Amino acid sequence: MAAGQVGQPPSRADQDYQLAVRASGRLIEPEEFDEIVVLRGADGQLVRVKDVGHAEMGAENYSQFLRFNGRPALGLGVNQLLVAVFVPVALSTACELTLTPALSALLLKRHHGEKWIFFRKVDQVLDGTKRLYGGMLRRLLRHPVLVLPVFVAFLGATVALFRVVPTGFIPDEDQGYFIVTARRAPSGRGEDEPAGH
Repeated sequence: MAAGQVGQPPSRADQDYQLAVRASGRLIEPEEFDEIVVLRGADGQLVRVKDVGHAEMGAENYSQFLRFNGRPALGLGVNQLLVAVFVPVALSTACELTLTPALSALLLKRHHGEKWIFFRKVDQVLDGTKRLYGGMLRRLLRHPVLVLPVFVAFLGATVALFRVVPTGFIPDEDQGYFIVTARRAPSGRGEDEPAGH
């Protein structure tokens, strides 16, 4: 992958060459970082990171200290679906338990006088549906030999769908843990952190 150009304008007027720099790509392992050239000596010898120090995997930012299962988990940034599902469900539950009953009480309280025409029509449709359903139910109950196989077929279809459709509310992507970030006042020193971290 092209990493840039050496001697590319703007450069000094006496710059005669322009060289393309190519790199193998993104460095991942600490050993790859150890091979980065930091200086070229007067005799042409290359000084690499491993000559003056060492590279290791660490956090992007050490102002936060994370642990997972009692071990350091620096740099762990996982957005868990559990939190994304829990918060909206909790808010919805709070609304359902507080606001909905109060609104229902206001809308369903007994009114004196004649209802508006819209509500009279809604009542007529509901009453008609109730009569139709009751009539169908009475007719079906007179023929249990026909209704029972249909019921068993629907029950079988339910069992078949239960085996095909995922049964868990939380999908497999959820890893089963919860991350909490705690911040302390920046002191510039990590005295209260465990040794070696």
